[in-house]
Amino acid sequence: MVDLENKEQEILELYKNKEFDKCIEIIEKLRYADVREIFNYLDEQIAFNLYKKLEINKAREIFNYLSFDLKEYILTNLSQTKIKQLINDLYTDDIINAVENMPFEVVKKVFNAASKEQKKKLLAF
Repeated sequence: MVDLENKEQEILELYKNKEFDKCIEIIEKLRYADVREIFNYLDEQIAFNLYKKLEINKAREIFNYLSFDLKEYILTNLSQTKIKQLINDLYTDDIINAVENMPFEVVKKVFNAASKEQKKKLLAF
């Protein structure tokens, strides 16, 4: 079992020392649920900065495990291109679950990043 409190402190210390690659190495070795726990305790800006540095496939896999507030923060602050990459292979249900209670501007941003096929499915809901 991973000692999440120690991992969180280790990641935070590395982050403060601008050792971002080492932070990512640690994060990528953790289970998604553990990443969620650590990210939930970190400041949103720090969690967001680390999240952006993840390889896109890993970021996509972790996204569904994140808290609602952190998902909203990420979607609010990611570029349209990054959102498109993030939602590219997500199931329509996962996209809907992620944004269903978010502010209109966030939903609009995600919708605009969706593929034509995803937009059709999203509109069906």
